Amino acid sequence: MATPTSTYFIYPPWASYSFAWPSLPHIFPFPEKYALGAGPVPLAVPGRWPAEMKKYADLGYSVSARDQRFIDGPEGGGLIAVSREVRRWFPMVLMIPQCNFVVPPGFDRHTDYGVVILVPNVRAAHRLGETAVPLAPSPLFSVEHIEGNALQAVFALGFDGKTTQVDVASICDFPALDIAIKPLADIEEYRDAFGGVEEKGRYYAWYRILYPGEDVRALTAVAIYIGLGVAARANGSLRTMHLFSTRFLAGMEYPSATRWQQSVRRIRKATDW
Repeated sequence: MATPTSTYFIYPPWASYSFAWPSLPHIFPFPEKYALGAGPVPLAVPGRWPAEMKKYADLGYSVSARDQRFIDGPEGGGLIAVSREVRRWFPMVLMIPQCNFVVPPGFDRHTDYGVVILVPNVRAAHRLGETAVPLAPSPLFSVEHIEGNALQAVFALGFDGKTTQVDVASICDFPALDIAIKPLADIEEYRDAFGGVEEKGRYYAWYRILYPGEDVRALTAVAIYIGLGVAARANGSLRTMHLFSTRFLAGMEYPSATRWQQSVRRIRKATDW
């Protein structure tokens, strides 16, 4: 995964794990509270680590309160910004039994963008039909280049026809990062970039992102969080989300939809990832 600058783990609005979003600041820095397979529980004997946690500590896993920042999303869940190498970051031990760490669908799966989505694991009971497969709706994402000096970004949500299943105007701002989302009526200046990815028969809703910062990775993570939230309300009709930005991550190619090598698939459950 990404180098210590920052990795953004996206906890989607539709996610449901034993480690609930509001409890994370009180659990992640304290491995003695972890209990694999059963979710976080208090220590039976205060001050004594469970044997399984001590094993990981002996392997070099560590965590401190300064390692991560929890950025609340407006629809539940949010972003976990980790400012260290995550390979032996202790909260991975807590999350792995319940989550896959997935590159946004539509991005190159072999590239480390430092942005990953927490997607529910699919277990044998799910595949055998004994337990319902967790819902995990998502569009396919892309980032397209547009010209400009300052950091500017807009996005287009691509639906199956002119949808009445979701109120696209209800997209929320992201106040935790001072980000505002505004409907965009005039897309003429983005027409050239859009022409390379536009699909016939799809209805597109456009928005501008107003962001006072310069962190492209944070901006990308917020856009993906927004797309996941819309997907949860769209009942399967949101198929694509194209982010148009003047900048992307230094040294990396834009994950453009022009590189997609398959038709746009529908992602509604954890088995679709």
